[in-house]
Amino acid sequence: MADVAADLVDELTHSAAVVAAVADRVYAGRVPHGTMRPLIWLQRRSVEYGGCMCDENEPLMERFDIEIVADDPGEAVAVADLVRACLHDRYGLIGDHHYSSITIADAAENYVPRNLSADEYLFVSSLDCEVIRP
Repeated sequence: MADVAADLVDELTHSAAVVAAVADRVYAGRVPHGTMRPLIWLQRRSVEYGGCMCDENEPLMERFDIEIVADDPGEAVAVADLVRACLHDRYGLIGDHHYSSITIADAAENYVPRNLSADEYLFVSSLDCEVIRP
């Protein structure tokens, strides 16, 4: 089974523009305490299965929350634009697996950041990522 989160992290960490902005601070799941900012965090939010065709239990579609956390609002937006440029409308071989489509959109207006404490004075730019398998 493909680890989509690992493939997304791999793709982001191989983008020269993203690396110039955040170095290697791209995380799937837990962000280590004390990590410098800006950083990119992602986590799977949902998964849909297309049915059991040919005894295959692979997901058809997975959705991810992507958050860019920064000390400055402009920096959060700029890194979000880099993430969008890197991943949006991508297909084919990404990381170690093939994908039919990756789309990136702004998160819903009522989205609540999930990866940091509410008492921290940080800026978050949130994206919605949808990954469709072949």
